[in-house]
Amino acid sequence: MKQIITICLFVIAELTAISQTYLFPTSGTQTITTCSGKIYDSGGQNGNYSDYSDAIMIVEPTSIKNSIVLQVNKLDFENCCDHLYIFQNGDPYSYADFASIGNYSSNNDNGKIALKFSSDGSSTYSGFEITIGCLTFHDTADLSISNSNIPDSIVRGTILTYPLNYFNDYSQAIPGNISIKTYINSKDDINTATLVDSFTINSINRGFDTVLVSFVIPDTLTEGNYYIFNKIDANNNINERNENNNIYSEILTVLKPEINIGFSNFSLNSDLFISGISKCSFYVTSKGNTPCDKWAFEGYLSEDRDLKKNTHPLNVELTKNNYTDEYYATLSLPNTTILKDSIYYLSLFIKPECGIDEGDTSNNWIKRQVIISENSIDLKISDVNTTTNVIPNNNYTVSFNVSYKSHITLNNLKVSFYLSSDTTLNTTKDSLLSTEDLYLYNNSFSYTLNINYPSGSYGKYYLLCTIDDKNQIPEINEKNNCVSFPIIIEELYIDIELISSTHTYKKNNNTLVSSVNYKNSGNTDIGLFYIGYYLSSDNVFDINDQLIYSEYSWGLTPGSISNNEPSIILDNGVNPVNKYLIIKLDNSNTNVV
Repeated sequence: MKQIITICLFVIAELTAISQTYLFPTSGTQTITTCSGKIYDSGGQNGNYSDYSDAIMIVEPTSIKNSIVLQVNKLDFENCCDHLYIFQNGDPYSYADFASIGNYSSNNDNGKIALKFSSDGSSTYSGFEITIGCLTFHDTADLSISNSNIPDSIVRGTILTYPLNYFNDYSQAIPGNISIKTYINSKDDINTATLVDSFTINSINRGFDTVLVSFVIPDTLTEGNYYIFNKIDANNNINERNENNNIYSEILTVLKPEINIGFSNFSLNSDLFISGISKCSFYVTSKGNTPCDKWAFEGYLSEDRDLKKNTHPLNVELTKNNYTDEYYATLSLPNTTILKDSIYYLSLFIKPECGIDEGDTSNNWIKRQVIISENSIDLKISDVNTTTNVIPNNNYTVSFNVSYKSHITLNNLKVSFYLSSDTTLNTTKDSLLSTEDLYLYNNSFSYTLNINYPSGSYGKYYLLCTIDDKNQIPEINEKNNCVSFPIIIEELYIDIELISSTHTYKKNNNTLVSSVNYKNSGNTDIGLFYIGYYLSSDNVFDINDQLIYSEYSWGLTPGSISNNEPSIILDNGVNPVNKYLIIKLDNSNTNVV
């Protein structure tokens, strides 16, 4: 840990010693030699970079004993089209990812770093700010481990892999076989620690580098916290200025292996065991810290949920879809087992066989109620939905679901709709509205049919949607064949409403031009009716008022609006001036309601 503090302090000190500002070129290649300063885009510290930039900058150290370190402080680009690249190998024509906020150090012997910036012509932003610093190398060797990215915890008996970062501040590469060893101990003491990994590096370049460490955590360890020690030049083959910074340690929590397997997306094809056979499908989940790929699948039938009363093991035939990892099981009673027709509990169990104890087995069980029968039929109607407020003599859509379970093919099935004053079906008292044929192709269907309610019945009722209403099919459950839906049948009424009218008298030809808008505000259709136009001395209609014109309207549906625009030629001697024009809808009282 001492070496990390030293390096970080050194780099920060160098990066803050700013002596000059460098603007990135808009084209070509520019080389600067420095160990301090700041690099800005072509717009400088406060401006935006230029459109159509395409340039390279090479940053090289002032001495061969230095190596460039860049600290990217700010990036503000048009993400789609403007990009900054940083080449730590010093070659601007090699590959590099887009730059990001953080530190970049040269990883080549000449200590250079190359940058490349390009922009299109659409938009410009405030660009980037980069601080320049240098690492200083020495004439004598010194190796140190800067850090290791060890995870917080791992299961004993598994492989631990992590990158180990080290630093060589010698002015040149160190040749030879440099050993790296890894130890583990429950105490902060490398001298009594156990060696768990050892390997050598052929040579170490100057500067920072990374090596991958990988070894098995001993399965003999008990769970708890342990120290992982990494030591570079573990055999002391290199004469270093400082031998006390070659060790780096971190704390690792070692866990006990735990498995937790269970069912997911379980589906039972049918809750009927016809002739003692049923099928199901499921996925197996593993949520513990240790995978378990070896397990057994068991099935039981019992008269209670706890497998304590009349329990019988099932034969299981298991297959797997290798593309989806879904399992399919055929469950069957042994030939020697005979059960009476009744309701039982099906219990399915996943039993791990990984050699690891499973603390929580609650996820390992699936329990369902099933029916054992040689001849089992069950029809069910559900999810009935229709309009709540209805009007007689109009068609309304009714949707519903039908499901069935049967060991035989069912033909000539019908669904019937009754109008009832309560929720209980009484075929002798309730009014039959409609009966429709059903065609069952699968175990579950959705239907949409039309219902017409008769006139004469108004108020609150129930629409009863029923299957097999005469109970002609023997079923194991006759109580799920009928579903009620509350409705209100509204009384029919007609209301012809005059909305607006305008009138113009043309004296030169004694013609009255009218425009009349009217609406059916009732809840049923209006048939043919007449519209009368009268002249009156007052604004109250009287049978003695003078009828000057009559026309018919062909009828209106509820809520619809119509318009008549007659030109009425008045008889000679008829003068409408200073008189009222009265418009009477349904002039002949055809629609008397």
